[in-house]
Amino acid sequence: MSGTDTDTSRDSSQLHSGHSGNEEREEKLPADGQNDEELSPDEEYAEIANLSRQGYQLLKKGNVPDAIECFREIIEVDPENNYALVGIGDAYRKKRRYQEATHYYQRCLQFYPENNYALFGLADCYRNMKQFHRAIEVWEKYLVLDDRNVTVLTRVADAYRKVKNLERSEAIYLSVLEMEKEGPYTLIGFFLLYTFEAADERI
Repeated sequence: MSGTDTDTSRDSSQLHSGHSGNEEREEKLPADGQNDEELSPDEEYAEIANLSRQGYQLLKKGNVPDAIECFREIIEVDPENNYALVGIGDAYRKKRRYQEATHYYQRCLQFYPENNYALFGLADCYRNMKQFHRAIEVWEKYLVLDDRNVTVLTRVADAYRKVKNLERSEAIYLSVLEMEKEGPYTLIGFFLLYTFEAADERI
């Protein structure tokens, strides 16, 4: 989005609170003479949880390559792990490698169609690639799960404005204002919406 578009300073990190990995368990060290191939299910779970925590901590610090390596190690053991798939998607999105990020979000959604983190990330990638119709389709799936998320609602309204569906855009902006009376991003969106309408009427 351009510098004048709405919600440019918001980041999906606010959606990822509590999303640092699988629930914590005490990590068990392999017994003497036991190698990685002989891990018990509990030990394997603990190792995956630890890698997941490390990956998200590294991502938070901006160490994208090492974060990706952690998540890849998880996928080698558990190819359907939603934390790792979303984590790699988030890592590539952070580096603005949106096409690569979509691949991992889509893989996650194949196994977990209602994973809201994957839906958010995928829609945001489409938005940044200016594929607004695709972004809208994914945002609408997200809103089925959570129709009170102001960040998502604002971005959906922005996307509808981009594709010139001004009536739908206005309706969503109004619904956001009911929840957030003086939301700055929504107010900017309204300004751009009515500026666009005024310009359209002059043509």
